[in-house]
Amino acid sequence: MYTRMSRREVLRGAAATAAGMALAACAPAAVQQPAVVETAPAAAPQAAAPVAVNLFARSGDITNFMEQLEVAGWLEDHPEIQIKTMGVPDEMEYWTKITTLAAGGEINAVFWNSRSFGMGFDNFAARGLCRDLYPIVEATNFDIESFYPAAVQAVTMDGHLFALPQRWHGGHDAIWYNVDLFEKAGIAEPTDSWTPSDLVSLGKAVTKDVDGDGRIDEWGFTLPLSHPLTLTCLVRMFDGYELSEDGKTCLLNTPDAVQAITWVYDTLFTDKINPPAQMVEKSTGDMFLSGKIAMQQTGWWGRFQAEQVAEMEEADRFKVWAVPLPRSPSGKRPSSVTINCISMSSDLKAETQPAAWELMKGLTSHEVCVDIVHKRFGPGRRSAFEAAKDDINPYMMANYAVLDEVMPARTVWNHRGAEYSNTFISALDPLWIGEATPTQAFIDSVTSQIQKVLDEPRV
Repeated sequence: MYTRMSRREVLRGAAATAAGMALAACAPAAVQQPAVVETAPAAAPQAAAPVAVNLFARSGDITNFMEQLEVAGWLEDHPEIQIKTMGVPDEMEYWTKITTLAAGGEINAVFWNSRSFGMGFDNFAARGLCRDLYPIVEATNFDIESFYPAAVQAVTMDGHLFALPQRWHGGHDAIWYNVDLFEKAGIAEPTDSWTPSDLVSLGKAVTKDVDGDGRIDEWGFTLPLSHPLTLTCLVRMFDGYELSEDGKTCLLNTPDAVQAITWVYDTLFTDKINPPAQMVEKSTGDMFLSGKIAMQQTGWWGRFQAEQVAEMEEADRFKVWAVPLPRSPSGKRPSSVTINCISMSSDLKAETQPAAWELMKGLTSHEVCVDIVHKRFGPGRRSAFEAAKDDINPYMMANYAVLDEVMPARTVWNHRGAEYSNTFISALDPLWIGEATPTQAFIDSVTSQIQKVLDEPRV
């Protein structure tokens, strides 16, 4: 349990919501009595007890949330609210825990939520476990307009707002690259106007057998094929989709998706700019850090490697930069919204709702979102990005640029996100290790395996 009681001032004047929410009344101040010799002064009324609000999240997020509230001054400004935390280390364990609580009608909390492949947000919102926040937003004139519109859309389902955006990104939406390898090869760096063909051409130009032993020492490109969002973004780079909009049909065997899958296969075995598994030393991340890979597809977390490079000894250090993935033929930014958000459980007790709403506002406030930018993540509020963008390392701008045009996520309708992800990865594995080729028959088989998961009933 985390409790902060450092100041006695209680907020006043907050608007009541249309749902009947009302702030707990502040305790009246003690009134000084006239001096009477025979009678002791009247005792002051006791201050109202703090309202306890449960806050559930992954353990790391709990730590971040409390630090963010501290930085924003929220804890000091709200001594009337006591936060009781529950943190679960593993994400899958977290969803299991929340689902178990929901089955018993015992969430009764403000809780961390996430939209990804039909787990978390989609599941809980569809099952009525998240409170619709629009009535509260309207009744309190809450400034929803300062959030990114696409972030608000991502936490809206069937016209109901089931969370407030806090932190988000566009998936594996960018290419982080080694500037020095381009300079050494005497070629221009990637630009925001490049195409998928340009990526391959540049990759070929920087792929080299440096010592002449017949073995490639420096590779042009790599990508993490162990995560479905990688291929999701690449399919969209060719104007395709991996799933139908309703999440019920796998589309990997459609022409645009087949083109994307073939493009990835060619980077491995035809163009040979991407090291196949048997050529990887430790990991592709280690190879990038050692200067053996020029370009890698990644997301916001690419900055962690950039920071590692910056800490290297001067002799080994190189310059890292980033650029968004090439646009699709129709001009779209290849991306897929992944969002961390804050929900209020529908079983939250009425007397706790006003305090819970204050906590939700605090966790998604302008000040907290500015802190998120300073930590080099995507904030739910565009106003926070505008306020803090001058403090961002310029190479991060590639990821922030995607937020203005990010594509919506498509999530599985039956909430079998883990099964979908595992099947997606395992069914395509033979292709990436060279045991299969991207024929229509093979991709039809992959599509069929994934479709079996989508045909299962909703959990």
